[in-house]
Amino acid sequence: FLVSFGFDRTDAFNRIAALSGVERARLQIGTLILTGANFLLLDEPTNNLDIPSVEVLEAALLDFSGTILAISHDRYFLDKVCNRTLELREGLIRDFPGGYSSFQDRPETGALLTIMPPAALAVPLAKKRGRR
Repeated sequence: FLVSFGFDRTDAFNRIAALSGVERARLQIGTLILTGANFLLLDEPTNNLDIPSVEVLEAALLDFSGTILAISHDRYFLDKVCNRTLELREGLIRDFPGGYSSFQDRPETGALLTIMPPAALAVPLAKKRGRR
């Protein structure tokens, strides 16, 4: 299993503390998948990864059978692993089939999922801030 995340067989005996940041990131994703997670929330998952590690991550995510919500500025990564793109802007959520390029090519075609006026978003925050 570790080989599919870019480790060799001898890496199984290394201490986690001895792993690089890139190796730890790959190990964390692998652990989530191995433990049977069915939902992954990934915030900038390609940051600080080298190209081979990004490729390993992409392959693992393409094999993942659960749901992935990824926030990323890496449009190539998004094109590779996403089959749906959500745009959140000014209280609106638009749903686009395909990766980032599909969204960029036809931004007007997204299906509107939710309408929430910005004022409605601000009210709960104001109430929370009032409580201490």
